[in-house]
Amino acid sequence: MVLKRACSAIMKGAPTPPARHQSVKNVKLLITFKRQATFKSARTSHTPLQKMEVDVGVLRENADVQEPANNAAAPNIEPQRSSRFAVHQALKDVNFIGNSCFGGKADGTMALPALPILPGLHVKSVGKLPLPITRDQAKSLKDPSVSCSINDDVFTKVWQIESEDVKITNPEWDVSLRKLLDILASKLGINPIRLSADLESLMYMENESSIDWCSNREENCHKVGTLLVQLPSSFTGGSFQIYDGQDKEGQDEEEDESKTSNFDLGEVTGEQEFKCHVLCHYTDCQYKMEMIRSGYRLLLCYSLNFTEGSGQLPSAAVLTTSKIPLQQSLDALPRHDRIILIPLANDYSDSALGNDGLSALSHPHRAKAEAIKAAGKDWKILIVQAKKTSCACGSCRKTSSSIVRVYDEHGRGADKHWLKKIVSFAPIEEAIATTQEFSDYEGYDYYGYSHPHIMKIDNEHPKHRAAMVLTDSKMIQDNWGAPNFSGENEVLQMIYTSTFLLAYDSSAEFELRCLTGREGVSNAIRHSIVPASDCALLDRLLTVVEETQHCEIVASNSRLLLEMLLESYQKSSIVISLIQ
Repeated sequence: MVLKRACSAIMKGAPTPPARHQSVKNVKLLITFKRQATFKSARTSHTPLQKMEVDVGVLRENADVQEPANNAAAPNIEPQRSSRFAVHQALKDVNFIGNSCFGGKADGTMALPALPILPGLHVKSVGKLPLPITRDQAKSLKDPSVSCSINDDVFTKVWQIESEDVKITNPEWDVSLRKLLDILASKLGINPIRLSADLESLMYMENESSIDWCSNREENCHKVGTLLVQLPSSFTGGSFQIYDGQDKEGQDEEEDESKTSNFDLGEVTGEQEFKCHVLCHYTDCQYKMEMIRSGYRLLLCYSLNFTEGSGQLPSAAVLTTSKIPLQQSLDALPRHDRIILIPLANDYSDSALGNDGLSALSHPHRAKAEAIKAAGKDWKILIVQAKKTSCACGSCRKTSSSIVRVYDEHGRGADKHWLKKIVSFAPIEEAIATTQEFSDYEGYDYYGYSHPHIMKIDNEHPKHRAAMVLTDSKMIQDNWGAPNFSGENEVLQMIYTSTFLLAYDSSAEFELRCLTGREGVSNAIRHSIVPASDCALLDRLLTVVEETQHCEIVASNSRLLLEMLLESYQKSSIVISLIQ
């Protein structure tokens, strides 16, 4: 058998390849294989590869590629990496993490509970108003004896009715508003028991109404934000923009766009006439309302008050500062490590999770989910019902863990079979067995104490990166709660059932799916990389193969990759050289 290595392309003097092949310049496959046939030349036909046994590595720098002297590349500085332990620390050390603004429809179908679509709106000197309002009722609301017209450099054609002249007569309104506040508080990173709302005014708007950039900074020492409840209204235009930066002046366009959130409040989907919509933001956020093109809009304006006796008041500025460590730790995670488990040490019922999703969780648990969603751009939150079984028979001990059910944040069942294959319930600080007899034992004795024949995990070591549970404790009961006991014939079982938050970066789903093993890698190669000749994805796959022990490329897939690379080079007029 002849041992050969298929090495890099020699691209000296070759024309610049198309953008999709550009990453090939920095990728080499070092493939050790046995074969009976040999390559002749890259320019001529070649015989098929046979009986290959493959060992794949990745080199990021191509020493064979000569860059022009006057265009020397910058030194290749390895980007700083974080770990799941860094994420855990960042998640623990913050007081407030959430969103500076949030909005949507309050109909109970998605993230927000329902507000009554018939609030029983009553305005002094006008009477009870059906919704949406008619032209005659709109005219009545503009009467100087009813409302105050605002026309200045910021507000255009806006009428305001004071709170003492406005009543909501539906008895269900206050109860529904309280449920809404509990959810909005979690979204804003505030403990719900600390947040209350007081009605300030009813705002009426019509064709050509608009609001230019402004903020609601006031001397009220307890007011932290504003809640707008849009009652069922018939209008077009009028979308809101919320800017959560400190000073909008002088910001470049890209940064300005990244800090600006847009809310149409049902106008795009045509639901504004039939449902209540809400929008909340901190007082130090700047906001703007585009011009209303037609129709009428009614907004209930509430002040959001923080009832904490002392300490720092939450604000958009505080949130921005607080979430930086968590944001940085999430962004710096290796892509194949962007999945974490947060133990809730509580077994929430399936009916509660199925009906309410994240809303079924207690505030401390909900706050962790909202923090990750606020700090991680593409991170998704799932709720996992899991089971751990510890068996003991004499001196034999064995522990196994598995996912029973998965819910999305709205309580719908989530079909994530690939996630179930890669999830590890090993704590990030868990000690692991140093001997083979304890290798499947997760480092615990039967009663939940760490085993003496163990060592502390080095979270930077590739062998230990599978530990996903963010916790300070090595005790099973601290992470899973109390067990149920069962057993017979000297075999004793301890069964734990508990709920976990599972968070993962959806933009890294390609890498995470590869962690499922040969099947995941094969699917990535055959269904994603090769059909599109996507060298960028190949580069990402090779990074996973290089840095984890869960992936390998079998011979048949190696051949497909080699053929793809050869074809890519040939299409780019690059000379291929195979070196013995």
